[in-house]
Amino acid sequence: MDQNFERVTGRKWINPFTLSKQHTNNNLTTRSDWQNQLKKVINSIKSEVDNVTEFLHQLSKQGITITERGKKKNWTYHQTIKTKTGSKEMKVRAFYQRIDKKTGEVLSTRGLGRNYTKQELENYWNKQKEDQQLLIPVKHSYRKDDKNNDGRDELTKVKTLAAEARARTEQRQRENIRQLYITQRLAEDEKDCQQRHSSGKVRPASRGQSNQGRPTNSSQQERFKEVARRKLQEKQRIARNNHTKDAGPDF
Repeated sequence: MDQNFERVTGRKWINPFTLSKQHTNNNLTTRSDWQNQLKKVINSIKSEVDNVTEFLHQLSKQGITITERGKKKNWTYHQTIKTKTGSKEMKVRAFYQRIDKKTGEVLSTRGLGRNYTKQELENYWNKQKEDQQLLIPVKHSYRKDDKNNDGRDELTKVKTLAAEARARTEQRQRENIRQLYITQRLAEDEKDCQQRHSSGKVRPASRGQSNQGRPTNSSQQERFKEVARRKLQEKQRIARNNHTKDAGPDF
C-alpha cells in the first residue's frame, strides 16, 4: 500500500495508526488531548471498514475497547495510555445528554459526540454502501432470443396495420355501394311519382316553375310529400352515419 500511495499521489504514505500510537505514548498529557486523538483514530478506522465487527477489531489493535451500558446499550470507549507518570486508564462515553424530564430542556452534554455512537456509525456505513451501489454500472445482456422476439413483434405490428387498412378500404367500398343503391332507389321513386302525375292529366310544370308549381289534387300532394319525406329521411340517415348534423327536421 505504501508503494501504491506514493506512485499515485507522489507523497510518502504515513500510517495514521502508527502515528497515533506514537503520539499517544509521547505527547498525551490531558484528557482533552486524549479525546481529540481518539476521535482521529475512530474517524480513520470507520472509513476503512463497513461493519461494527470489523470496527471493533481494528480498535482493539490500537488498544481501544468498547463497553455497553444501560438498557439502550450506549457505548463507552476505553484505552490505557502512557503518560510521564506512568500508565493511565481513560474512558469516555460516545454521547450522552442529561435532559430535564419536566421541561425537556437539555441540561448537559457529554462524550465524544453523536457521530461516535453505534447508531450513527451504522448509518454512516449503510450510506456508504448505498453510494457504492449507485456507482456500479448495470450490465444489460442482449441475447439472441431477445433479437428474434423483437423481429416477431415488428412483423406482428406490420400485419396488424395491413389488416386494419384492408378493413377500412372494404368499409368504404360497402358505404359507396350502399349510397349508390340509395340514389338509384330515390331516382326510381321520383320517376314513378312523375309518371303517376302525368297519368292524372294535370298540366306538368315547366322547368322554370318546377320548384314553384303546386299540384291541386290532394292525392298527388300526398305522394309528393311521401317522396320528399323519404329523401329527407335518407339524407338524415347518411348524415348520422358520417357523424354530421341532421339535414333538417323529421316529419
